[in-house]
Amino acid sequence: MGKKDGRSNLVRKKSKKLKADSQPILVAGVDYKMQLPTDHFSVSQLGMMMRCARQYMFRYCEGKVIPPGIAMVEGSSHHKAVQSTNESFIEKGKHLPVKDMEDIFCNDFLVASKDISDWEDDSADKVISRGRKLITSYMQDFGKNFAPIGAELEVKVNMVGVPVLGYVDMLDKTSLWDLKVRGRAPSKAEVREDVQLTFYAYATERDKVGQIVMKKTATPGIEILNSWRDRSADSRWLMRLISEYVQQISAGLFPPCDPTSWVCSPRFCGYYQICRGGRKGK
Repeated sequence: MGKKDGRSNLVRKKSKKLKADSQPILVAGVDYKMQLPTDHFSVSQLGMMMRCARQYMFRYCEGKVIPPGIAMVEGSSHHKAVQSTNESFIEKGKHLPVKDMEDIFCNDFLVASKDISDWEDDSADKVISRGRKLITSYMQDFGKNFAPIGAELEVKVNMVGVPVLGYVDMLDKTSLWDLKVRGRAPSKAEVREDVQLTFYAYATERDKVGQIVMKKTATPGIEILNSWRDRSADSRWLMRLISEYVQQISAGLFPPCDPTSWVCSPRFCGYYQICRGGRKGK
């Protein structure tokens, strides 16, 4: 979906103050010259490298783009609806009616899902019915009291000599929030270690972070998970991750992940058959 500049003046001013930590953290004995297949790195790319470097190679080095599955399309449509109500609040001082958000979700999903071949255990009717319930739950339990100053905020900062790009789903004057659409809510420990949130905290100079999880369970609803970041220690850890994974990319090293990992399956990896020599399943 399109990325709009939903920044407040406060965020614009803070963006100018961000420090450019420009020196790479070198691995001992490595002759390093940064070579990336794209003009920037991103937290989503970092996440892919951490899950499976071979997947990154197929997607970014070889340009093999796999059409999104049902889960990604559903999640993107929810992001569109939430972004729309946040932008309405920023521009007009009030949120959209739930019915308008439902219409945005449904229209976006119906268009984006036309080319889906594998619906797994879902159908368009099931997704739309669930989506209406999730949007109602979101507005009742979180959205109606949320006063955003940024929506789908683009942030790009220099970390250890690497231009890193990301999009913050939403933020207010003190906190930032990442919206997830999942079958289950993550644990508090998973939210605490989430590298996306760590990067967003660094880029927006926030200590308070959190995830709002739209749960695709038998009784759809949301779960609000508050967390925090130590912008000194956590940012140093993130810089090391970025520096070492970028060095790995620059060296052209893309080993596959552990074949027993949940990632290494036809359901969760669109490159499975290419990677495994035509093998169709475990």
